Amino acid sequence: MATQKIKNLKSLSIERLNAFSDGVFAIAITLLVLGITEPEITKNAHLNEELISHLFALSPKILSYIISFTVIGIFWVGHHILFRYIKKIDRNLIWLNIFLLMLISFIPFPAALLGEYGQTQSAIFIYGATLLIVGVLFESIWWYAAKNNFIDEALNREMIKKAGRLILIAPVSYFIALIISFFNPIISLGIYILVPVLYIIPSPIDDFLN
Repeated sequence: MATQKIKNLKSLSIERLNAFSDGVFAIAITLLVLGITEPEITKNAHLNEELISHLFALSPKILSYIISFTVIGIFWVGHHILFRYIKKIDRNLIWLNIFLLMLISFIPFPAALLGEYGQTQSAIFIYGATLLIVGVLFESIWWYAAKNNFIDEALNREMIKKAGRLILIAPVSYFIALIISFFNPIISLGIYILVPVLYIIPSPIDDFLN
């Protein structure tokens, strides 16, 4: 009976962690749209032309919204898959997840900077640095769980390593983008667009993990 209660408590902890995480992801992804505001235009004979002009001026913010929405969406999918196979948690893993969520909820701020000042190296750097830290935390959660045998036994060591390498693509790409941003910020922005695409395209490991 005592053993069963302990198992139930562990299960409940993971369920609460996932529920809390889903809530943070949902709020963060919703906050992104607040960076796009309705243009204020005085009605006149050239209303249509002015509206088109204002909408065109909003295109950097819309692009930032699309990139960031996709990025957070992919992070959510990754988080879902991670904790589908992580069967146990401890205090350290909970705090790693909390730090991850702290950065996820922070993404709307650098996304707003990117939309408003996307032509500057500083905005592009801050955006990439945030995503880099998120990627590192994802990798840390996975390898901590693997090291402590928290991962479902259905995954052998080779599959765990392959999953770790798949997770690593994002932080490595963002790190490269940060370095490039000092020389060509536009290329860095291109990398930010490319990384989500790499995760949307199915990989051989997806058939097993999904």
